[in-house]
Amino acid sequence: MRRLFRTLIPGLGLALALSGCLKLDIDGKVGTDGKVDGTMVVGFNSQMMAMLSSMSSLDSTPGKKPQSADDIWKKAVVDAKKTKGVTDAKRYKKNGFDGLQISFKGVSPEQVINLGNDSTNVASTANRNATPSKSKLTIVRKGDNMVLNGVLDMGGGSPGAGAGTDDLTKSMAGAFKASKPELRIKFTFPGNVSKSNGKISGHSVTWTPELGKNLTMTAEAKAS
Repeated sequence: MRRLFRTLIPGLGLALALSGCLKLDIDGKVGTDGKVDGTMVVGFNSQMMAMLSSMSSLDSTPGKKPQSADDIWKKAVVDAKKTKGVTDAKRYKKNGFDGLQISFKGVSPEQVINLGNDSTNVASTANRNATPSKSKLTIVRKGDNMVLNGVLDMGGGSPGAGAGTDDLTKSMAGAFKASKPELRIKFTFPGNVSKSNGKISGHSVTWTPELGKNLTMTAEAKAS
């Protein structure tokens, strides 16, 4: 997940402290085989989109004009549709956010949490120094139960490696956190959830990540 934010915005992290600038919403339905169907939305407010547009030509041909929001998301939709497991991708414009909505089917849990890294490069040039995401997620069947375990890399350093990340990642995570972004990860299982470190509601569990802090995710639910 960390790479997603580094890719979307290739610099000027401290300038991103704009109120409610970021939205990330993942809503997945888990099958009995551990595969996931669902949707993902990633979006920014108008101020953030204006900044992305102005930054889109920073690492390109001299004199090239910045891309408009329409250009940015048109390319993002095309790229997303090329991603394995994506069944649809379209522009998302709702509640003040401008972004991308992706639908996916039959993908692995790890593909879900890293989907944005492969399909939402809205800047015309990615940050060439971006480090790979350390996000990991598994959902396996154990007897009559489905067991979820994982870590969502939100820029807090990889597990076992301490909290050290590069200065750019730290500044961006801090700025986004200060802006009170809308972040939600939800998985719905075939049966009732018996335990989790997220918020349980029947068959579903919801986590609210914080940028700059890696999120450990655990859940156990009935397989039917």
